[in-house]
Amino acid sequence: MQLTRIFALIGVVFGAVFVFANASGLPETLAWPVRILGALLAVSAVWFGIIRRPTEAGDPPEPSSVRTYWIAVAAQFVAIPAGAAVLNAFDLSALVLPWVVFVVGAHFLPAKAFGVGRWWQLGISLVMLGVVGALGAALISPMFAPICGVGAGYILLAFVSVPRWSSA
Repeated sequence: MQLTRIFALIGVVFGAVFVFANASGLPETLAWPVRILGALLAVSAVWFGIIRRPTEAGDPPEPSSVRTYWIAVAAQFVAIPAGAAVLNAFDLSALVLPWVVFVVGAHFLPAKAFGVGRWWQLGISLVMLGVVGALGAALISPMFAPICGVGAGYILLAFVSVPRWSSA
């Protein structure tokens, strides 16, 4: 399995988790259509982004790229619970989900080091969504938090569904 297929598989799993875990925070009349669309996007992402992905010839990543990846992953696993704890301590629990989206997006930013597509652009999209979701949840309605989470899932699944977006 090529590196981009592994990234795509991770994107499908986390995209689906974002959609299905956060759809329950929406009004019930929206929750089921959101889940159905999420399921269709997940199937599309598996089919087009993993199974039918064009074969790519590429060099293995440099050791420094692998190191950068693991640093980004480790930072993500520290930043998510630490930020959530701080937000909850200040009674800002509606901002936890946008924080998670922001951090997940930020962890994609070093992907340029791998030279395997435009994953860093996915990161920018998720970072911006996290910011908009936090501002919306803080200033307008806490409903922006689950919308942000579902949106992050849709973005991940759509990104994986189009191999030319996630390929070199």
